[in-house]
Amino acid sequence: SMCTSPRPANHLSQQPQPQQPAMPRFVEVVMPSPSPSATSIASNSSNVPTQKAQQREDSGQHQQKEMASSPSDSAVAGEAMVVQEDAEREQQKDQEQHPPQEQKQPQQQIVHQAASSRSVQVEQLNRLLFGDNPVPQDVERWHTQGFNFSSNPEIPYGLVQLYGGPCGILAPVQAFVVKELLFGESPSGVSINSSSGSIGACPALSSVNDEKRTRALVTALKLISFRAASRSDDSKCSESSSRGPIAVVSGTDISNLLLHSFSDAEGAAKFYASDEGLNCIRSQIGVLCFVYSVILTRGVEAVKEEMDDAESPLVGRFGHCSQELVNLMLTGKAVTNVFDGAKVLGGGYKLQGIDETSEVGFLTLLEYLRYSKVGDNYKCPHFPVWVIGSESHYTVLFGVDKRIGRMTSKAKKLKAAKTAFLELDPEENGFIRVEQIGALAEKLSLTHIPLERLRDLADPDGIGLCLWNKVVSLVENNDTINAEPTPVMRSLQVQWNCAVCTYLNPANVQQCDMCGGSKPPPPKIQVVAPQPQQVEDEEVKVCQLFHFNGIDGHGQQEAQCTAVNVTVLDSDFQSPPSHDGKHGLKEVICTRWPSAVVDFPAGQEPKI
Repeated sequence: SMCTSPRPANHLSQQPQPQQPAMPRFVEVVMPSPSPSATSIASNSSNVPTQKAQQREDSGQHQQKEMASSPSDSAVAGEAMVVQEDAEREQQKDQEQHPPQEQKQPQQQIVHQAASSRSVQVEQLNRLLFGDNPVPQDVERWHTQGFNFSSNPEIPYGLVQLYGGPCGILAPVQAFVVKELLFGESPSGVSINSSSGSIGACPALSSVNDEKRTRALVTALKLISFRAASRSDDSKCSESSSRGPIAVVSGTDISNLLLHSFSDAEGAAKFYASDEGLNCIRSQIGVLCFVYSVILTRGVEAVKEEMDDAESPLVGRFGHCSQELVNLMLTGKAVTNVFDGAKVLGGGYKLQGIDETSEVGFLTLLEYLRYSKVGDNYKCPHFPVWVIGSESHYTVLFGVDKRIGRMTSKAKKLKAAKTAFLELDPEENGFIRVEQIGALAEKLSLTHIPLERLRDLADPDGIGLCLWNKVVSLVENNDTINAEPTPVMRSLQVQWNCAVCTYLNPANVQQCDMCGGSKPPPPKIQVVAPQPQQVEDEEVKVCQLFHFNGIDGHGQQEAQCTAVNVTVLDSDFQSPPSHDGKHGLKEVICTRWPSAVVDFPAGQEPKI
C-alpha cells in the first residue's frame, strides 16, 4: 500500500494541531447582485458538527471584499453577515483569531436562520464522504493535499501527490489539465511535434510555463464543476448556460471556509483564477475544498440517488476514493459502475453506468482481473486521455495524437448494433430469436434488405436463433448485401415477361413465343462500393503514449512520466501476459487494445 500516516493537518495554520481533523463550519455572506453569494462553513471539531448561533457582544458593521475574478478584474465589495460558534470553549480562541472590529455584524436574526440550515448540510457532506465512524488518519490524508505542480522541469504540467488517498481526485483533474494543454481551445502554445526530451518525458508539454499550467488547472476545475451542475437533458449545453448553480468552497483554514454560489461556470473560473481562489486550491485543504464544491454543486441528495448503495461513503479505507467519486469527477454523475448505459436486474432494480462518451476516459486493472467491465464510453473518449485505476491508486495515461483511441465509423456502427442487440437480449445470452430479426433490422436501419433475406443470413442453419456474430457480419457487410438477388430478381432469372404483349416466357428462350419480341436484358444490380476511410477515421495502429504518476515524496518515489510504445496487431492476435506474473500498465492497456504489443523505451514498466 502507498498509504502511510500523513503529516499533521492544517500545516499552514498558526493554531495548535487538533487530535482529529476539524470539521468545517458555514457562515452566511450575502453579496449584492449580480455578484455571487458566499457562505462561510462553520462547526465545532466533533465528528457530528452542531451550531448554536448567538448574538455577539460587539455588534456593528463588518465589510468583506471578495475576489470573484482574476486579479485584473474588479473586486466586488459586499455586506458580510458572519456567524461564529459561541461556546465557552471556543470563544477565547476565536477572539484571538478575529479582532473585535472584524466581528461586528448586523441582521443577526437572518444570519441565525441561514447558519442553522447550513449546519445540517455540513453534517451530510462529511457523512457522505467519510461515513459515520471514519478513521481519523484516513480523514487527515484529505487535510494535507492541495493542487500543486511539480518542480521537475521535465514534468511542469504534473500535479504532485503527497500521500495515498486523494489520487482519485488528483488523477481526473490531471487528465483534464493534460487535455486542455494538448487539445484545448488555445492549446497553450505547446508544440505537439516537439522532438527533443529525455526518455519518458513528453516533449509536447515540456515547455509549459506557470501561466499556462495554472490556466489549464482553472479550466479543468471549471469543466468538472460544470458537468456536476448539468443535468442529463442539458449535458450538451454551453458552459455559460448550465442549469444548476455552481458552488465553490474556499479558504485555507478548515475551521473557517466560505461557500460561494455562481450562476455559470465562467463565474466559477474567474474566482478560481483570483488570488483568493488560487490560495485555496494550493493550500493543504485545496483538494478537500474542491470535493466539497463538486458535491454541493451536484447536490447531496442527487449524489445519493445516483449511487447503487447510498449508505456507502465516497471515501474508503486509507482515504481511497470510491468509483462513485471518480465517476463524479469525470462525468459529473456519482454512478457506481463503469459499463455503458444501464442494466435492469430482476425486480426492476437498475444499475446505472456511463450514459455517454466521456471527454477523458477510464481504464482499470480490475477489468483485466475480471472484476469489472469498462464500456466504450470510457474506453473511447473524445480525447486520448485516460485515468488508470489499480487496486489502490489512480494515475493518468495520454497521447498527443487526437486520433488515438477514437472510435472509427465501423466501430461506431458495431457499438450501435450491440446496443440494439442488448435491448432484445437484456440477459446477454449472445443470441436472440429469429422472430426478433425484424425489430433488430428497424433499430439498425436495415429495412432495405428483405426480411426473408435477413433471416437467411442471420440463421443459415435454421435453428431459430440469431447469434451476435451473425449480426456483426450483417453490419460489416451491409454494403455488399444489397448485391444479393431478391426473390423478384430470382424470378426474373427463371421466367420473363414480354415488353410488347406481356406474355410470360421461359427463361431459356430469347424471343417471345407469342409475338416474337426480344427478351429484355437482365436488370443491372448496382453495387455501391464503400467510401474509402478518411485519414482521421482510420484506427491508429502504432502510437506512443505517456504515463504520469504524481506520487512524490512518498518513500523513494518521485513524480514521473514514462513513455509507452503501443503497436496494435490484427484482431486475431492476443497479447500475452507479463513474464514475471505481475499485472500492471501493460495489462491495463490491453483491456483497450487486446491485440496490442506494449513496450517501454526506458526499460522498466512504471508503477500504477
